[in-house]
Amino acid sequence: MAHELFNKKNKTIDIKIGDPIPAKAFTSTYINDQTQIKLLKKHVYSLSKGKGNIFITEKNVIHPIDRKLIKRELSDSQILGRTKDDKKIILTEFENSPNVLKEIARLREITFRKVGEGTGKKRDIDDFDKYYKHLVVWDEEGLEIVGSYRIGIGKDIFLSKGTEGFYTSTLFNFSSRFEDEVIKDSIELGRSFVQKKYWNSNALNYLWQGIGAFISNNDWVKHLFGGVSISNNYSESAKNMIVYYFQKWFGDIDDFAESKNKFILSNKTADDLSKIFISDNYKEDYRILKNLLKPTGYTVPVLYKHYSELCNDNGVKFLDFGVDPDFENCVDGLILVDVHKIKDEKRERFINSLSA
Repeated sequence: MAHELFNKKNKTIDIKIGDPIPAKAFTSTYINDQTQIKLLKKHVYSLSKGKGNIFITEKNVIHPIDRKLIKRELSDSQILGRTKDDKKIILTEFENSPNVLKEIARLREITFRKVGEGTGKKRDIDDFDKYYKHLVVWDEEGLEIVGSYRIGIGKDIFLSKGTEGFYTSTLFNFSSRFEDEVIKDSIELGRSFVQKKYWNSNALNYLWQGIGAFISNNDWVKHLFGGVSISNNYSESAKNMIVYYFQKWFGDIDDFAESKNKFILSNKTADDLSKIFISDNYKEDYRILKNLLKPTGYTVPVLYKHYSELCNDNGVKFLDFGVDPDFENCVDGLILVDVHKIKDEKRERFINSLSA
């Protein structure tokens, strides 16, 4: 090694650094360790030749955006309210806050990668971000975006772009009834995240208080809809149980939407699960689901739990389930919420709780 070091004196050494290989690339049960090492060596040597990668790679996430720029843009945005611990809940959009959107896109990608999702790109941003509104929880003291929700204004998007203007239309086909009865008096919710340092806080509640404030200020909103995901880190059996439970108790009988890439429960799997989830009470079946997931280390995804507890009977529907290949093959459920059926205690907690 010493000889190799000194014989390069006065010479230029070119170094090429490839994109990061995520740890999950080495968790295959079909390839032994020795073979994986050989493949990794081949991957590294191919960098100098400009050949294609052996392993799937991810781009390095962009650097943080200057916090002073973020603060300046948010100070010119609409404040929906403040939380009890003085976080600001703000509504903004790309046109007025381009740097805020860059930081949201950066934090999205980091957060989603931690749960086995993410785009694998430098940031998670798309064309929908340019005309959707963005709900932001802002930590004034720490100068941090705590979390965010993306909000699509149904009547405006439908009028200007049709159903193709909605993000969920890339994943689901809408029926004509859905277009006639739901879209124009709805908002589409999605791309929600809370950055990791705030996971053990009230951040998700704050985001929902922001949604509640938006609904309170816009009494034309009668429905909420959007995608909620199950990470592909979940085992196949865990995903099957979760999907079966929510189809059983919150399934769509109106055929409002259908996935373009359906998550399919086989007849045998559905039959087996029907012998497990035998209760005539959704709370008892939920207890069964939790107990079955617990030994495997999985829990019901937090937004699935949140939506299932939000409304009185028939107020929440899971319209269909599909697989999203652009987000690490996570399972997307399309939810629909009837705002008028939100429980009184939830309405008080989320809609009537913010200080001005």
